[in-house]
Order: sequence, then structure tokens, then C-alpha cells
Amino acid sequence: MYYVFDGAVVVVLMLTVFYLYLITYGEGVLRNRPEAMQVASSTIITNAEGTEISRLHTQTKGYSEYADLNAMPDLLKMAFLVTEDRRFYNHDGLDFIGLGRAIVQDIIHMDLSQGGSSITQQLARNLYLNGDKTLSRKVNEISIAMALEKKYSKDKILEMYLNQIYMGRQQYGVKAAAWRYFGIKDMHQLELWQIATLAGIPKGPSIYNPVDRPEFSKQRRAVILGLMHEQGLITRKQMLQARDVHFTPPETVLNATTSLGLSKPAYVSAVDAVIQEASRLTGKREAEIRSAGWDSNWARRTGTTGDGRNICRRYPIP
Repeated sequence: MYYVFDGAVVVVLMLTVFYLYLITYGEGVLRNRPEAMQVASSTIITNAEGTEISRLHTQTKGYSEYADLNAMPDLLKMAFLVTEDRRFYNHDGLDFIGLGRAIVQDIIHMDLSQGGSSITQQLARNLYLNGDKTLSRKVNEISIAMALEKKYSKDKILEMYLNQIYMGRQQYGVKAAAWRYFGIKDMHQLELWQIATLAGIPKGPSIYNPVDRPEFSKQRRAVILGLMHEQGLITRKQMLQARDVHFTPPETVLNATTSLGLSKPAYVSAVDAVIQEASRLTGKREAEIRSAGWDSNWARRTGTTGDGRNICRRYPIP
């Protein structure tokens, strides 16, 4: 009996330490790394006629354009929820049902391919961690997810997730992906097949984006449409019509130039000059300029904190 009692005490102490770690680690990360939550949108350089010349890297080394949740159609949000975390609004950051199912699948297949991560956990991983499949990373991910759920509303977490998720081809967030793949800036204009295509990308951004692997993307789209139909979001007729759409990326999408690695030296020099001038006039670092959400060669601020003043002279970009 003494051994059983001692063992029980040790177990209780270990669980207590583990619980304390879970509730303190994540809160510490959020408190010590506030920069991870900052809104970032790529600055856009255009020529005198308003034609886009370059979309600059943000500090994530990709391209991003932040969008409020109300700027996204409900069907787009629901497509991501039924695909990634259908019980999102009913749990506190951990989907124990999905996690249990993933553990069973991992045991059956003898690997760690099924993560079972909720949307909040995915956001925690995207903002603060890496993709290593280790137990310590998973514990830290859970801790940060718990802290995020305490600090932010469900809608805010979903908004951050949809703006942070990697969508392939250096695009971060659904708005950047909608523009990159379909040339659509107003997401309320997205068609059902486009919504399902976007919702299918996060599972494998390099495999399921519609430009690099159109056939795989179409197959994945069919899976998403099936889930949407299963949950009563769309009719069978809508599912079949959207499933059969064949998408051939236009040349403007295939050849889109969105980096500073432009072939003509005149373009590179002009873009560099715009960034340097913006940095001089605002006092901001060049890395901040890239994520400031400015547009055109006048670099007029479009963010909510900008005053709209001209911060760059007009440069003769061809």
C-alpha cells in the first residue's frame, strides 16, 4: 500500500507540474513575443498608370494581404471550418474528439501523419513554432493554443488563422491566395469551386495549389465539396457543378511577377529607390516598409493607422 500511495503522489505531482506548464508557457510566449501578432500586408509598387510592378516580401518572406473576417464570404469560412476544425466554436482550443481520432490513426499506421490539430493549434504553430513532429513541440503548441483562447474571441482567432495560413507559392492568407490564383480582390466574388479550391490548399500547399498541380488540386477540391455537402452547406447539384469545373491558370497568373527578382535592372533600381525613400521619410526599417500595406509608387498608406500622406516621390518606372 505504501508503494501504491507513493506512486500516486508522484503521478499527482507530475500532472500538477504539467498543468502549470501548460497554463504558464503559452501565456509567457504571447506576452514576450507581441510582434508575432502584428498585422502584415505586402507593400505594392505600381507604375504611373497604376499597373502593379512588384508585391514585396513581408517579414514572413512571403506575400500577404490582411482581410477582416467580414470581408470573407460565410461559405469560405465554413469551407475551412468543415475541412480543418468543424467543432471550432464548441471547444476551448483542443478538439479532443479529433485528437483522439488522429491518435488512433497514428497507432494503426505506425506514424505521426495525423496531427489532429485544431485551428487554434495551427495558428499557434504558424505564429510561434515550427513544424517538427516532436512531443515537446506538441505540448508547447497546446499551451499556446490555450493562451490564445483565453485572450482572443473565436472570431478573432479564425480571422488571424485565415490571414496567416500558408497557401503555397509564397502566399500567406486567403486574400493573397485569391488574388494570386484567381485574380480576385473582393473575396465575395469567389465562386464555389474557387472557395473549395482554396480550402483544400493548406493540407499540402505545394501539392494542392491550382497552379503547380491542377489535377491534384481538382481532386482535393472534390473532397472539400463532399464535406461541404455532407454538412448541408451546399446542395448535391452545386457540389457536382463545382466539382466538374476545369481550371486552366491564365498566363497572367502563371507569369505573375511578385518579387524583387525582376529581370530588368531598371525595375530593380526603381523599386529599391522607392523602398529607400519610404524608409527615409518615415523613419521605418526597410523590413517594416515591406509589411506596411502601402501601395503604388506614391506608396500611399492603406492601413487603418496611416494618415494617407504621400511618402515617396514618383519614379519613372517603365
